[in-house]
Amino acid sequence: MAETTQQIEHQNGNSPEKDSDQEDTISPLKDDYKRKTKRNSPPPGENSPRAMLTYGSNKVKQTDKHSRTGKGRGLPKKGGAGGKGTWGKPGIVYSEEELQCRDQKDIDYESDEEYIIHATNPELTEEEFDNNIPPILKDFLHHGDVDELVEALAGLNVSTQKHKVVSLAINMAMDQKATERELVSRLISELYGSYISQKAMQKGFRSILNTLDDTVLDIPAAAEMTGQFIARAVADDCLPPAFVNCDTASESGRLALKKAEVLLKVKHGMSRLDNIWGMGGARQSVEHLREKIILLVKEYFSSSDLEEGIQCIKDLEVPHFHHELVYQMITLTLEDGTDRTLNLTLKFLGTLASSNIVTPNEIQQGYQRVFDSINDLALDVPHAPSMLEKFCAFSVQDNIIPESFVSRIPTRGRKRYVSEGDGGQLKEGITYEVMA
Repeated sequence: MAETTQQIEHQNGNSPEKDSDQEDTISPLKDDYKRKTKRNSPPPGENSPRAMLTYGSNKVKQTDKHSRTGKGRGLPKKGGAGGKGTWGKPGIVYSEEELQCRDQKDIDYESDEEYIIHATNPELTEEEFDNNIPPILKDFLHHGDVDELVEALAGLNVSTQKHKVVSLAINMAMDQKATERELVSRLISELYGSYISQKAMQKGFRSILNTLDDTVLDIPAAAEMTGQFIARAVADDCLPPAFVNCDTASESGRLALKKAEVLLKVKHGMSRLDNIWGMGGARQSVEHLREKIILLVKEYFSSSDLEEGIQCIKDLEVPHFHHELVYQMITLTLEDGTDRTLNLTLKFLGTLASSNIVTPNEIQQGYQRVFDSINDLALDVPHAPSMLEKFCAFSVQDNIIPESFVSRIPTRGRKRYVSEGDGGQLKEGITYEVMA
């Protein structure tokens, strides 16, 4: 053992012949080296208590990246690129294919298949239905265009609530006039089959019958009108004839079904049901409307009752035909030729214009019709062109027509009254001073 130590010291350059001072300096290093060489690592795979104490605890084993199987050179796994939480070797650049996620369950997985995205239109909730459908039906009762209503409903998903469209439309019409009820009956006929099925149609009418007791409190004639709606729907093939025999818990509902049954059993009842709401509004002929308007104007000139005259105009329910009213009033005023008639006409037209009962377009159209027929009118009323100019000047002052519209008055091409001995003068007594 001593000989071995001497050989090692001789190889390291530590011979006994060296100075004692140098020997004292190196001796601590020798002791440290000896201590380190005695601290041997445990044999590979040995689990003895001595080996565990010498090698370290389990925690040290788990965090150590060196091989513990005794194989390899003791280097880190995968060159330091493996293990949890590692990002690979420093300086390595991966290709796009290597970076692609291949796990279909991974959130970053991208498939080569093409995705087709379909737009969805969720069904309206009850609150959304109440906010969107009533305004649409209200507009329909104003313009009466079924195609516009269908287009508006097509943008809303009410697949399971279509029966509510029927019940809501009928309830709104019962609080209106006969014209609106006729529009709703036509609407039901148009929507049936293309938009509303027979099952949904029957469900909508049953909903009305079940709540009719409450409706009668606000609309006393609701039971009778509901029976008329049912009879009209049967005549239009929107409801089966057996529907009048259905059961309902509402007393008013049973009265409505009885009313419908009576209407259907009347002789020629099916043909008469087409006119169940009367011949009001736009269903009247043009000649009939013209006669009613002339009678209305003459009655107004006789009574001078402005409120009654305006109410009669509203009851006609022909907003598209108001230009005929303006035309007839001006024509009759020119034929009469008195200050009183002039002032009554200006007052009436001014009220209609300011309250927008008659639209500016209808008023101007009526004036234009007078301009176009003034030459023919002058054959019977020679002073009509001059009177028309003054009448239009007063109309501008009362804001009935714009000032620029007066330029459309035609020039008098035929002055027949000059050659007939009146000297181109207006009839005596026509001063056209507007009464205060």
